[in-house]
Amino acid sequence: MNFLNKVVIILGSEGKIGKAFTRHIIKNGGSVSAVDKKKIKKKFPKNNYLYQSEDIEKINSLKKIIKSTKDKFKKIDCVINCSYPKRNQSKSLKDLNLNDLKKNISSHLGTSIIICKIFSDYYKKQGFGKIILLGSIQGLASPKFFHYKNTNMYSPIEYTANKHALIGIVKYFAKLYGKYNIQINSINPGGIINNQNKKFLKKYKSSCSTKGMLNTLDLLTTLEYLLDERSNLIIGQNLIVDDGWSL
Repeated sequence: MNFLNKVVIILGSEGKIGKAFTRHIIKNGGSVSAVDKKKIKKKFPKNNYLYQSEDIEKINSLKKIIKSTKDKFKKIDCVINCSYPKRNQSKSLKDLNLNDLKKNISSHLGTSIIICKIFSDYYKKQGFGKIILLGSIQGLASPKFFHYKNTNMYSPIEYTANKHALIGIVKYFAKLYGKYNIQINSINPGGIINNQNKKFLKKYKSSCSTKGMLNTLDLLTTLEYLLDERSNLIIGQNLIVDDGWSL
């Protein structure tokens, strides 16, 4: 896939998926405006890479990201939100705290809504644009709780709630702005391997077809498809990459 002349903003660029997307786009000729809270040194050539340390939960920061990206690259083809607020996330159902639940859910869903609104309004003026949100298979179904039995792992209820709601956000904004040549979709990946418990990995694989847990490279062909003009009629959809977990 050649991303020549593609300009992509990646929010949450320093997470596992954000890093993989950034590397893949730049390696294949595209330009990336990478955004995260962390202070880092620039990793790629200046001509096709811009790093911004910003808090995407602030409207003024999102507007600043748009302006800085446009000033450098002259346009924005796509924004991808790879971020997820792990702070205030519960560690067990016994430890649920209403204030923490409110903060986590409002952080992820509120930010997702504002991202869709601000970028859709920008794209409406530009005449085109794409938005990709990172969902999850837990936006499609409840966790398979037997996977977690006899491990120290836990699947937070707020994560499932957030990812279910994200599907509605995608459809709402896609329907509202689709007529302006704006495509809004989400990628819903299965679990990403990250030093998980071996018992968990074995149980998880038993619910899949061949591989089980994914690595970030397994998402790249879906990313390529959504960035390509040939997917412009894909609007308001939630593309699943999960090796059959959700079947």
